[in-house]
Amino acid sequence: MTTLRALLADVTEGARTLPWARQRPWRPETHVGYEGGMPTLDLHDLNIKWGLRALEVLDEVALESGELRVVTGRGRHTGGVSRLRQAVSGKLGALAEQRGWRVYPDGPGALRVVLDASRVARRPPSLMMVFFVVALSAGLYATWPPLAVVPVLAALVLWWRG
Repeated sequence: MTTLRALLADVTEGARTLPWARQRPWRPETHVGYEGGMPTLDLHDLNIKWGLRALEVLDEVALESGELRVVTGRGRHTGGVSRLRQAVSGKLGALAEQRGWRVYPDGPGALRVVLDASRVARRPPSLMMVFFVVALSAGLYATWPPLAVVPVLAALVLWWRG
């Protein structure tokens, strides 16, 4: 993470010139870190120019996890439409096409960038998925007991394949 923070020095300097920098300063110490075990680059408090410049360093950094979460925000300061998200999504899409990356939505104000799928950590199934499988199995067990094992096996296979 130190390398990513060091590479963002010019973005930090540029962010100081933004009109809102006194109230909402952008600094790598506060906007680059780990969230949910995933390296995270938070572009809140940057304009489009500096947000796109922050993405340019992704080529220069080798992340151990093989993936990165890029937070753009939902567009609260621009009437509900995140122009930063639109610009970042377009730039990441172009970079992904050139470099073989994959970009996925990660909630309403973030994108997940898979730089190297072979190094992405496996995540356990969500609590909601576990609840769904248990409820489905219980319902099937009530009607025909041998069928109850099917959703459990299907969920295990899907989780195993990642």
